Amino acid sequence: PSSSFPFVQLNDPVMGGQSRGTWQVNKAGGFGVFDGEVVDVPALHAPGFIKAAADGAFADASAMAGGDLILKLRSSTPEYAGFRI
Repeated sequence: PSSSFPFVQLNDPVMGGQSRGTWQVNKAGGFGVFDGEVVDVPALHAPGFIKAAADGAFADASAMAGGDLILKLRSSTPEYAGFRI
């Protein structure tokens, strides 16, 4: 499976955000690799953000996954519960 929508990585430009990331496609494995570091925004003393996104109308694939979205991820802060999709 693939997408005809180009995904891009977006860094945190707000209030001097210093978070950075990368997005690339592992063509052999057929999956995306989103990697980066989220750091506190100095002026706010609060976390910045990074994200990968694509614009377009995506087909509803929930029936193929049994209604679930399954992510496999690795984090240096596994105790953090604020990740969002």
